[in-house]
Amino acid sequence: MINLEELTKDTKKLTVLYAEDDPSIQDELVDIFNMFFKKTIVANDGKEGIELYNNHKEEIDLIISDIQMPNMNGLEMVEEIRKSDDEIPVIITTANNDQEYFIKSIEVKIDKYILKPINEEQMIDTFYNVNKRLLEKKMLKQLIKEKHERELKEKEQETIQKISNAFSSPAIVFKDNKVSYYTDAFARLFKNKNKDSLSNITLQTNTLFDELEGYLKSFEEYDEENLLNNKIQTTQKVGKRIFRVYKKSIDLDGEAEIFILHNITFEEWQKVKIDSYVNSLESMILISRANKYEENETDDKIKLDITDNQKNLLRKNHKKDLISANDLLNTLNKELLREIQELDDLDTDISNSLVELERGDSEQLKILSKAFLKYAYIIEGIAELNDFYIVLEGLSKLIYSINFEDLDPEKYTTFYSYLNNMGDDLIYWRKNIFIEQTANDIHYLDSSMLSSMLQLELFLSNKDEIEDDNDFELF
Repeated sequence: MINLEELTKDTKKLTVLYAEDDPSIQDELVDIFNMFFKKTIVANDGKEGIELYNNHKEEIDLIISDIQMPNMNGLEMVEEIRKSDDEIPVIITTANNDQEYFIKSIEVKIDKYILKPINEEQMIDTFYNVNKRLLEKKMLKQLIKEKHERELKEKEQETIQKISNAFSSPAIVFKDNKVSYYTDAFARLFKNKNKDSLSNITLQTNTLFDELEGYLKSFEEYDEENLLNNKIQTTQKVGKRIFRVYKKSIDLDGEAEIFILHNITFEEWQKVKIDSYVNSLESMILISRANKYEENETDDKIKLDITDNQKNLLRKNHKKDLISANDLLNTLNKELLREIQELDDLDTDISNSLVELERGDSEQLKILSKAFLKYAYIIEGIAELNDFYIVLEGLSKLIYSINFEDLDPEKYTTFYSYLNNMGDDLIYWRKNIFIEQTANDIHYLDSSMLSSMLQLELFLSNKDEIEDDNDFELF
């Protein structure tokens, strides 16, 4: 037996469209329908029924209609509605059992018949069956929706996992202008930069980056035409950090965009440092040369004598002619490339010599001189590295000319610091260009190492004229 209380719990959530032209039957059934349904929308014929359906289609869950009505009968009305809604349940009330109507009912997918005069038990049974079908349909839709959402979530999680595995750098994903995901590295970098949660930022958010001319102020400013201009700067507790921004499109149930941040702080620092040193070095060179003529001929101090090649390299600006490690390596002779890639022993010799030099072994100066010269000779044939060849050759000659006995303890400590930094820079240079091949600009160290070498030469010739290196610190 059907439990009316349980039945009405479900049917009271439904809205029904009822079409009937007989006022007495209409009034009687509307009273009954109001006991079962949340709302009853009444039409006096099929034509009005279509109009009301079109106006309320989002809320109508069930159609109940008589067949024979003026203007348009119930089956014609249902046939028209089926053109836009093939699934809505339809119950027909009729006193006519003509076979022609039954055939038409099958064609327009009538769900249930209630014969007039209407029997209450038959009506309740019909409502029960229709409601059961609606619940099953709703449950099926929910299951399909959940399955679809689960598949999308799994796909999204898989994509996100790939992102996490692929990028150790800070990265953030936007979909429909909203954050879909960001890596742990991104969260660590910007956790104190945004007042709200990082999940609430958009492409237009401009509170993450420092506002500087020539730098992006938000992800929205990303320029597909000028990729090298896509840089951001952010101020952290430890100082300023600069990143180059890369954008890629990915599929997360629709197109999404991932922005990856590549740390280029060191490279930018080197470039700024080069620019800062040029004017200072040139003025010190003039002073040193002027002093040279005032010294007597027996003065054996090391004199700074900058060559034309070195002067040109100091002034040279590589920013407009960037060559990446990949670009360079694609043009090299494989045998030469292999020779450079196998210089691990030479790197080790330089590191070991620096350790022994720190302990006071003066013979290491000659060993270091030869090591730098070997580097110079190996890269001499690579046109793109001619500037670096000039630097290494000059550094080798400078080291070879040093008289270890002239260095007092204080001067020796500073001298060793210069030399150790240049040795580290050389190893770093080879690693990033020829081993890991990650350098975006193979020239970023040319002028910097030359500046360091000239500072060392100036330091050895006239220490008092050298400005503190910290004066040029940017970060």
